[in-house]
Amino acid sequence: MRENAPFFTILLVEDDEALRKSSAKGLKACGYAVLEAATAPEAEKILRESGKYIEILFSDMMMPGKNGMELADEIASLFPGIKVVLTSGSFMEEPLLEAMRQKGYRFLPKPYDINSIMSLLTRI
Repeated sequence: MRENAPFFTILLVEDDEALRKSSAKGLKACGYAVLEAATAPEAEKILRESGKYIEILFSDMMMPGKNGMELADEIASLFPGIKVVLTSGSFMEEPLLEAMRQKGYRFLPKPYDINSIMSLLTRI
């Protein structure tokens, strides 16, 4: 476990259960509080019912229904200043990546591991 890790709450949204569980386990071991959701509607429900302040949204881009960018835009309107990390195993066109950057969102390509997640989180 990383000593003196900042205690932030992360909303982790990933439809791949194995990846979501392993990412959550690693983040918790590093001192983060993690709320998990498999879909955008599930994430929205967690936000409504948990009453927790979310500092970081870590979401897959490609999910059934609403995509990660749409979810991020909605959550950012509820939590001003939230940090957003979007992930995908698919090729992202430059205009989409630029739109993410303009909003202050970060992109982490898949596959990733806890080391690459932590490297990114320490820079945002």
